[in-house]
Order: sequence, then structure tokens, then C-alpha cells
Amino acid sequence: MKLKNFFVGLAVIGGMFVSGCGNDTTVAGAPGANGLNGATGPAGILPVPTVAGATSTPGVGVAGGGTPITITGTNFVQGFTSVTIGGVAATNVVVAAGGTTLTAVTPAGVPGARNIVVTTPGGSATITNGFTYQNAVLLVSNSLGNSIVSFPHNATGNVAPARTLTDALSIPVGIFANAGELLVPTLGNSEIRIFSSTASGAAAPVRLIAGALTQLASPRSVSVSDNLIFTANQVANRITIHSLAATGNVPPLRVIEGANTGLDNPHDTFVGGNNLWVANTSGASVQLFDSRGSGNIAPLRTITGALTTLISPESIWVANGEVYVYDSGADEVAVFPVTADGNVAPSRRFTTPTANFGELLVFNGEIYLATEPNIVNVYLTTDTGTLPAPQRSITGALTTFNQTSSLAIDPTITLP
Repeated sequence: MKLKNFFVGLAVIGGMFVSGCGNDTTVAGAPGANGLNGATGPAGILPVPTVAGATSTPGVGVAGGGTPITITGTNFVQGFTSVTIGGVAATNVVVAAGGTTLTAVTPAGVPGARNIVVTTPGGSATITNGFTYQNAVLLVSNSLGNSIVSFPHNATGNVAPARTLTDALSIPVGIFANAGELLVPTLGNSEIRIFSSTASGAAAPVRLIAGALTQLASPRSVSVSDNLIFTANQVANRITIHSLAATGNVPPLRVIEGANTGLDNPHDTFVGGNNLWVANTSGASVQLFDSRGSGNIAPLRTITGALTTLISPESIWVANGEVYVYDSGADEVAVFPVTADGNVAPSRRFTTPTANFGELLVFNGEIYLATEPNIVNVYLTTDTGTLPAPQRSITGALTTFNQTSSLAIDPTITLP
């Protein structure tokens, strides 16, 4: 005996009629901002899913992802239902008993309204513009203004900051955003001040690492990885590693320093996995250390020499298998493969306006470069040549920039 599945259904969802019969699925009614856009499915094997709407709190989410959402509809199948938002898979998809509700967690996404697609073995259904990603937040430190100002990451022109943090900052030359916190090393008093990422005005830090035991000495920048703070101490030619939970006058867990390290005025660090990258401004070099190392250890690799074009590398960022270096001596951004070692030419580079110092980062295929005097330029990661035109610039009196020296992007918070 042969059995043939045959499904006939009629449902009313948000004022729309959805009917299915065999290979055909019909949707009647104009789709809305959060309405059913369409449903497709194979012949009769399982009922085609339908979606009535999506809810989240507060109805939008940050570009970094991680927002819980709930989707209602019919014919969801536990263990066999997937959700995408803007074409990217959501995580932690759980279908409730009865198959009419599911929960999921949003992935990282590009700012703007994005479609939600629910797929089961029976087919798929779409909520048009069902979720909206908000802009990430760009934070810029003013080393003379003793402040940190925040903008949407896509801000351009002469715009006022949406938020300003002042506190008792003393020459805040570096900033690092991490898991709802903002870490700020200050040259003026050799401290690391740790704030809530949304702190503003004269808000006090939630933690402060300061004192002789810390071995902080003119800390220029910090990076966070595996619940550890890696700090470049430019005067002492030292990398200190503290617990992320450290507070007060506490010694570091480990220290990297000594003649074998080759550290020479380290201005910036980047940590990923077991890799600790360091930009040495006076040493005209970029070094790679084992991030688990301690003491007077030699680097695993060093990029230096005439072919590299490095003169005074100020800042470093690693992304997409490449090492991005801003060099204030050469007034350029040089890009190397992560496997580079020794006296090797960059794979590409481009020149930048003359500046005494600055810092870069890479986000969503763009290079953000904050330089003195008082400008943030945004370039493409593929730019090359002489003074390519930036995609956009943030500068002008309204920005309140006062010797811009560092920047960070936090995709996990929003602006007021």
C-alpha cells in the first residue's frame, strides 16, 4: 500500500488568509512592517510553517547580536526549525510545546531593518522587516580634553556627541570596550579606570587599578582577552597582565619585560587567542608574543626592516587574517598577512594626512582612524595608494574633539 500525505489548511494570521493544498501555498492580504510576507514548502510532507509576528524587548536590538526574541505562528517543529535574521542564523532556537511559539537569540547584524525567516522541513515563512539592528557605538578619547565622547558608528561631519564621559580622567590616551565595560588607561596618573559602557558625565568608575604594586607605568593602551587585561606600558617597556576583575593596588598576574623581549616604547597591543601583538613606536617594529608568556621572553616573530616601511608604528589591529598598522612616522596604514615575519613588504598600504599620533581599528570592512589633530577618518580595508578619500570623516567644533588619541567600537550598547 502506498500512502500519500495530503495537507489542506486554512488559517487567519493578522488579518491574512493562508491556505495550503498539496504543492500550493497561497497568501492573501498585503504584507505589513511585521506581517507575513510569504511561505513556501514542499508537497504535503509536513505542514508549511506560518508566522504571525515577532516580539523582542525593546523591539530592536544591538548590532552585536545577543537579543532574545520570541516568534509566534504555527507548525514549528522542535529540533527541526531554524531561524535567520538578515540571512544570518540565529542561535538557541527552542520551539515550545504545541509548535506555535519559538524563542531564539539574534546573531550580529548590519544596522537597519532585517527580515526574519523561519524554516522547517515543511517549508519557510518570512516576517518582513521583523527585526531592526541599531547602530554600534563609536567612542573617541580626547587626551587633552580629558573626556570620552560617543557617536553612532556611522556618524559623519560636524556632529555633537550623543554622550560624554568626563570623571577624573587624566590624559586618557587609550580605550577598550569589553562586555558592557569601558577600560581607560590614563597617562597622567598611570591608572586603568573601568566604567560601565554607558557611563556619562562625571560617573565614577566601577573599578580602578592603580598603585605601585600594579607596575603600571605610563599605560598607553589595553586589550582584553580570556578575562585578562593586557597593558602596554610605554615608558617601562613592559606588558602587564592583570585579571579583568582586578581592583585597587594589586600586582599583575604576569609581566613581559626584559632585553630579550625587544619591547621599545610599546604603544598598542592586540590580543586574540594565544597571540599577543605589540606595536613598538621607537623600535619601528611589530611583534608577536605568546599571550601566555611571562618574563624576559623573546617574541615569536618580529616585523621590522626597511622593506616593511615601518618608522613609528602607533597602533595595531588584527582582522580577516591580516595585521593593520598605523604608522605616524610614515603617515600611512600598512597591511601585512598574519604570517609575516622579518623584513617583508606590506601586502598593501595607503598614506594618510600628517599627524603626530593616532589609533586605528577595523569594523565591518572599514578602518576607523583617529588622529591628532581632532579628526576620525573612515577608510575601506581595501584602500591603497596616496591619500585615498575617506568614506566619511567626523570633525568640527560640535564634536568637542580635543586631541583625539584613541577609539573603540561597542556593538553591544545603544545611545540615548
